[in-house]
Formats: sequence, structure tokens, C-alpha cells
Amino acid sequence: RCTFTANQCSTGDGGALYYFLDNNVSGSLVINRCVFDNNTSLNNSGGAVGIGIQGRATATTSAIAITRSSFTANKANKGNGGAIFISNGFEPGNNALVQFNRFAGNTAQNAATTGLAMVNAAGNVVAANNWWGANSGPAAGPADRAALTGTGGTGTLTATPYLVQNTTVTQSTLCNFGTSTSTVVTTGITTNNLGNAIAVADRIALSGLPVAFTFSGGSLANTQVALDANAQATTTYNAALVGPATVLGRVDNVPTNDASAVALTIRQAATITTQ
Repeated sequence: RCTFTANQCSTGDGGALYYFLDNNVSGSLVINRCVFDNNTSLNNSGGAVGIGIQGRATATTSAIAITRSSFTANKANKGNGGAIFISNGFEPGNNALVQFNRFAGNTAQNAATTGLAMVNAAGNVVAANNWWGANSGPAAGPADRAALTGTGGTGTLTATPYLVQNTTVTQSTLCNFGTSTSTVVTTGITTNNLGNAIAVADRIALSGLPVAFTFSGGSLANTQVALDANAQATTTYNAALVGPATVLGRVDNVPTNDASAVALTIRQAATITTQ
């Protein structure tokens, strides 16, 4: 596992790493389980990684796979792709893969490409099942964003489905004292926005991330402060005030008013008097 931290490039794309494939040779790039943090492309694109692939001229091959890696606080100050910039000109139907990664807090001059920018070229970029830092996905903030730039090519950018954070409880109706006063809260990034489960091995970039719980109407106990190896964390919610309440787990840039918050109902516990 490699870590690229606080690198800068002032003369080209890719603050930490630049990959170029000439049209007369075969090549492949595999980035797996790496960390890219606070890297900067000072004058161009690709705050962390820049990729340029020329159109195929001979019987050559090209393969790109960026998987299970973390991209945080990278910057493309005067260009596109705060984390990653890809120009895949190889040929129609060739897919550069960007999957099961974490993007959070990256920035670019082009705000539509804070996470990933793809140049409109012959080849495609398949950026499915990534965590973009919030449940809105890569089309809108507060998540990091991904977009196609330029015109004239036939390639496509696929950035869906994307990973989401969900919060669940063992029971949502509680009493304010006596029995049934608590519920176990589980939050995690284990599925995509279509509800499909993600294999544990493909959640590795999320393991260990700090998690916060926002709640009302009660208190928390036995709280896990980071996602575990399954990209999950738990806490126990204890009811206090009668009425509606909420609880929400948050990682990265998930807002406190996120729609994934769980609604709770806290009822006045019955009292029995004898005469």
C-alpha cells in the first residue's frame, strides 16, 4: 500500500503521479489500496493523478484500474480534476476503471470536477461504486463531483451507481423510561445508491474513517468513533424526551440534515397505580 502526501507539480498534470501512454506501445496502470492526500497540481489538472493516453496506432493494448484507494484534500488549482484527471484517447470501447475509491475534500478550479475529470475523447471512464464524501453522489455537492470536460469525443463517463451511507436502528419506537428505552444504531457505507451490497474487500478504503453521530431527544453510549473493517460503526441511543427524535451517522461531508437520518418516536411510558 502506497501513500502520496503533499506532493506538487508546477509543469504538468498530476500533483503526485502522471501516467502517459504513447500510441505505439502497450501499457497498463494499476493503483490499488493507495492513499493520496494533500497533493497539488499548481498550474494544470489532476491534483493527485493525471493520465494521458494517446489514440491507438498499432496493435497495442491499454488498461487502467484505480481501485480501493483514498483521495483527500488534493487540489487542481488552475484546472480540472481535483483528485484525478483522465484523457483516455485509446479507442472507442476502451474503459479506464475507477472503482471502490473514496473521494473527499478535493478541489479544482472547475468546481464540477472536484473529484474526477474526464476529457471528452475516444475512450471511456467507468467510475462506478465510489464513495464521493456524501450521499448526494458525484453530480452535486456537498459530495466531490465528477464530470466530462471538452467536446468532440465519443467516450462516456459513467459515475453511477455510487456508494451511500445508511443508518439503521433495531427499533424506532421507544419509551422515555422503564423498558424499551434504548436502541442500537448502526451506520455504514455498505451499499450503493441502488441498494446493492458491496463486498467487504471492496470497502477497504473506508475502514477506519472517523464517524460522528447527530441525534436529538436522548443520549448516546458505547459509541464507536471510526468505521470498522466492514465500514460500519454502532452506538446505543437512550431515549429521554417524549416526542419525535432523530439519529444520524455521518462520515466525511455528510450534512447534519441528511435525508438518511432515522426518525424515532419516544412515548411516555405507562404508569400503573394501585389503590
